[in-house]
Amino acid sequence: MKKLQNMLLYFFILFGSLIFLPTFIVLLGDQYNKNILFDISNTSNSDDVINFELSYNNFIQDQIIGLLAREVNYTESMEYLKLNAIIFRTYLLKTQSGQGILAKLFPLSIDEMKKKFGDNYEQAYSVYLEAINATEDLVILYNDELIEPVYHTESSGKTRNGLDVYGIQIDYLKAVDSPFDTSITELKYTDEQIITKLRNNFPNIIINNQYLSDQIQIIEVDNSGYIKSIQFGSSILDESSFLQTFGLTSSNVDIIFQGNNILFRQHGIGSGVGLSQNSAKEYSNIGHTYDVILKYYYYNTEIKKIAK
Repeated sequence: MKKLQNMLLYFFILFGSLIFLPTFIVLLGDQYNKNILFDISNTSNSDDVINFELSYNNFIQDQIIGLLAREVNYTESMEYLKLNAIIFRTYLLKTQSGQGILAKLFPLSIDEMKKKFGDNYEQAYSVYLEAINATEDLVILYNDELIEPVYHTESSGKTRNGLDVYGIQIDYLKAVDSPFDTSITELKYTDEQIITKLRNNFPNIIINNQYLSDQIQIIEVDNSGYIKSIQFGSSILDESSFLQTFGLTSSNVDIIFQGNNILFRQHGIGSGVGLSQNSAKEYSNIGHTYDVILKYYYYNTEIKKIAK
């Protein structure tokens, strides 16, 4: 009987050590940090709060400031800064959750910001922080999921469907008119330069500079006017190869033959899909609010808050 009592006593001592000792050590060592992860599943009854469990701390704020510093001038309108703060917050959380497929964005460090802004660093930092605080915890959602907040510098006057760019249907990336996007840039090459660039990139291509215009034809154009495939001689280039080969910034391009030269007249800058930064800026300058602009370019989305 005594042996059984000793065994029970030993069991309770061991059980207590396993349960309470680690907690005591953690608290004593001040290693407990409730901000490392947050669970917002019972934080609010508001429909404007969507539930996620993500790493979310000051690191996110610093990253948003760094991205704003890289991408957006602090002298722009506050509404324009706000919408970009929401875009970058959405991007960072989408990436952090392991779901993002966008190209990686690299925020400026504090040292890089100080170098960029010089004596205006503190003012710039303060403005960026104001935009972040004014949109605290707001993200862009489609069907209660974080979107891929893709954007470009300037469209050709109309943005593109996500299907035309990524090859998959993305319901919130629909082509919309972007009336402030009117810029045109031109790039001219001689026929010899064209052939040299093609041969450097496609060694097996069959092409020559006699009747060069007859050896070039556009194969496919999307509904927004962007070239998706084009043939030069014996080779067919997809959109990416076309841009890379000739150093173009937009595939919405007119090809003009001028004697022994070819002129590429480009409409817009960038992929043309998602939000146009140029038109978003202009819309904000004439009084449109950040939520109206974001919902225009990201079709049928919602702006909701993630609670800490």
